Amino acid sequence: MEEKRKERKIKRIAVSSKRQMSIPKEFFEALDIEEEIMIENVDNKKLVITPYREPLEDVSEEILEQLIAEGFQGEQLIEEFKYRKSSMHVTPNDKKTESEEEGPLMPELFPEET
Repeated sequence: MEEKRKERKIKRIAVSSKRQMSIPKEFFEALDIEEEIMIENVDNKKLVITPYREPLEDVSEEILEQLIAEGFQGEQLIEEFKYRKSSMHVTPNDKKTESEEEGPLMPELFPEET
């Protein structure tokens, strides 16, 4: 079985005397960085930079209520909850308000009853 390696791009960049650096344009665009980033110090050995995303409103209770109403129980409830919660990741380009769409946000998470 052949294991795929993750694609890695590495660039060397300068840090100014004021501790400032510039993110290379191709990295900036590929990560869809807007106005802010998160920077993490990992084991005092490397910095990890990720785009900052506004946290989504926690709708865990609503998801669980819907799943229970749909009859999920036990392990199936847990697995379906994980699936639906993980499906909620939204990037800034995906964000739309309800007024911009015809229905509620992410309707696939809360299917209408037929």
